[in-house]
Amino acid sequence: MADPTLYPPPVFSEDEIRQINLPSGLKPKTIQHLKDANAGYHRIYQVTFEPAELSQYIPAAARDTSRQDSLILRISGKHFMSIKTCAEIDTISYLNLKTGIPVPSVLWYSDDASNPLGHEYMYLTHAKGQSFDVIYRQLIAIGDQEQLQVQTDALLSQMVDILIELTKTKWSCLGSIRRNIVPAGAADGNTTNFIIGPLLSEQFWHEPEFEQFWGGKVTYSDLNPGGPFTSWSEMELAKIEKYIWMIEHHESLEIVRQHLPRIRELSDAIRKHAAEINDTTYVLAHRDLHMGNIMYDGESRKVTAVIDWEFASVMPAPLTDAAMGSLLWDYGPNGISESTRGLQRRLKSLCKGRGADVEVESRYNSPRQEAMMDAVNYLRAVTEVLPRGQVERNWKGWVEEMLLAINTIVQE
Repeated sequence: MADPTLYPPPVFSEDEIRQINLPSGLKPKTIQHLKDANAGYHRIYQVTFEPAELSQYIPAAARDTSRQDSLILRISGKHFMSIKTCAEIDTISYLNLKTGIPVPSVLWYSDDASNPLGHEYMYLTHAKGQSFDVIYRQLIAIGDQEQLQVQTDALLSQMVDILIELTKTKWSCLGSIRRNIVPAGAADGNTTNFIIGPLLSEQFWHEPEFEQFWGGKVTYSDLNPGGPFTSWSEMELAKIEKYIWMIEHHESLEIVRQHLPRIRELSDAIRKHAAEINDTTYVLAHRDLHMGNIMYDGESRKVTAVIDWEFASVMPAPLTDAAMGSLLWDYGPNGISESTRGLQRRLKSLCKGRGADVEVESRYNSPRQEAMMDAVNYLRAVTEVLPRGQVERNWKGWVEEMLLAINTIVQE
């Protein structure tokens, strides 16, 4: 998978940021680069304003959970031009209009580089509190077990609500949410509705890599599947088509070409068993729902915002792993701690106790579904590492695992 930190946007000066066009009379007081923010695709700034001037722009629904004196400015790198910004803005709009999930509000943005910064950006409301990973680690560090229990109980209860809300709508196709403007006077009286657009994933090739690893001879659509997709099988077939194209065109993948007939048999088997593979529901998934993306106010014990929705997509339910990311995420040097595993178990129990139909762990409906994803994921891994020159990775083992998975899906 690409490393977004290899292509960061530049650090902008205060003078440069002040060139962003804001509503008349609204001027930043202070601008602070949040260097420690976990944001591989962005530079993050906290920008303060006079509360009396800013408050009129904070949506009424966000006033209880947002700071009235500052906003968050996210300036994007050039990993995905336009599509990432549009996907996140439209997903946040959907969540604000159609659900009760607490998310930031986007106040101003540029979804292309034609602005004083030369980079896409968005100004968002600044949620009260801290990301829950900070609170969690602080309580563990000081050994306050009572507060740790109180705060995690409050978080987990609200996480169940959020996951239920996130997955309650069943969709008919797969991809990112996009806003569809309906002409005024529409029959339902609603001038904004939402459709499914192209898929976006952090597993996709980044635009700066086109020159670095492909000699500038490729386009975004050569390497990345598009969408939307009407079914799970159609989405995986589109991915395989891109991987085959890479194997045929990149010299580092020549050694894998001997397996192309078997890879094409994988595609044939997916088509043949499409009904079995597509036996699932399609739900909206955040796809990066870890504790660092959950803003939480310790005083009120409230989740004030779930942030970073750029890769949210409607996905087959077994691929959502709704709670896996949030509760098995750890930046510690020793990997996943038993305490974070315990959180996942507690959330799973809470979901079960409330009858929530939420995928806390992957649950495939058939061995073929699982074998298909094993084969596709190993194939993706091979086509990621060899063109990037990462020959030290266990790509030969991945090829063997891919072939074993293909054997499972093609058998009668």
